[in-house]
Amino acid sequence: MTPEQFAAGFIRRWEDGNQTDPVKTHSLNRDDNGNWTGGKVGVGALVGSQHGVTPAALAAYRKVPVASITVEKMRALSIEEAGRIALAKYFYGTGLDRLPWNQVTASIFDMVWGAWLMGIKLFQRQIGVADDGKIGPATVAAAKAHILAHGMEAAAWQYAFLRARYYADITKIKPTNLQFMGGWLNRTQDYAPVSPWWVEFNR
Repeated sequence: MTPEQFAAGFIRRWEDGNQTDPVKTHSLNRDDNGNWTGGKVGVGALVGSQHGVTPAALAAYRKVPVASITVEKMRALSIEEAGRIALAKYFYGTGLDRLPWNQVTASIFDMVWGAWLMGIKLFQRQIGVADDGKIGPATVAAAKAHILAHGMEAAAWQYAFLRARYYADITKIKPTNLQFMGGWLNRTQDYAPVSPWWVEFNR
């Protein structure tokens, strides 16, 4: 499974629910920060997200003002462009391509998609380097050493635990996040060694 295939897969499954109707794949949940042009609930206009892409991410990728993004433009976003945004901004743009491509890196990629650099910081805490959100030589070396010492499966379980705890922490701070918790935890478990995805990754 390549990073391109992985990105397309998590968009189809987790963002779209395997739907193809652009209205059904378009989220206008008012409680989701990413659905507002200002990046926070109540800030800017509520234009929603499409295929998991926020108005801010779409505007940055197209190099246009975020205020120019409308509901209609969000709904017209193709899944192909969403995949390109995922790779450009969240994979290559964060330096994740410097890590060995494996199941753990894939889970980090998915976490970065939803929580930006916190996805990298959680992994850095796991492997014992400064949690600055940057994939530099120290992080790359520590990642390789950590997986060599603990094994891929144990490393994946450790990261899954950190993800789940992070979701619990932010839900305590913002109780309206409870509506998303089930999906977040299901998504986290899907990248754990017990899931069919784990086997499919290396096919």
